Amino acid sequence: MIPNPTARDMFQLNDLGSYRQFSSIKNFEIVGHSYLRGPWLTPGAPGAGVNTLRICGNVAYLGGYNPTVYGTLIVDVSNPARMEPLSFIPANPGTRNACLRVDCDQKVLAVGTAPGPTVRTSRPADSPLGAACRFTTSPTLADR
Repeated sequence: MIPNPTARDMFQLNDLGSYRQFSSIKNFEIVGHSYLRGPWLTPGAPGAGVNTLRICGNVAYLGGYNPTVYGTLIVDVSNPARMEPLSFIPANPGTRNACLRVDCDQKVLAVGTAPGPTVRTSRPADSPLGAACRFTTSPTLADR
């Protein structure tokens, strides 16, 4: 645990230096950080929580995790110090991205959603809410 003697709010570290100060790393360098705040966050969420990350070139696909983000966030990561959201694919409230796959060559994004952590099943398809998948040709991939 890294000491926080001044009780700084960890969701208000809005510069890379502050973020590095409160990070514990080994064998890599932190080159960027973002809370990815925007209208895709649930009200009151301090920042985006993600459970799956896929990258194709300069585009990151982030599977949102409740209770902060219900859907998939697509982000330009060409400059890690200034990551910029490009698009958002919403999911139903209360769900999480159970799977997120990207085929960079075919330019296909597959997203599967499942109920949040309050419903426990062995597979998303076994859940009482079922699972949903979206397949799309991503314009952000096709144009890069």
